[in-house]
Amino acid sequence: MKTPHEIIDYLGAETVADALGIGLPAVRVRLAEGKLPASWYHKLETMAGRNLPRECFSFKGVKQ
Repeated sequence: MKTPHEIIDYLGAETVADALGIGLPAVRVRLAEGKLPASWYHKLETMAGRNLPRECFSFKGVKQ
């Protein structure tokens, strides 16, 4: 999993939305933006059961 799309595809968009307590459209908006919110990082990493690339998330100070 090297991109936000791969992360969400692996976990399932509906599963992510439910786990985060948000609507499915919010997940789609973030995918369209090309970055996932940094606040999602820990939850999605826990759900995936593996390390996720931090560059897929909008952490402050991360240069792209």
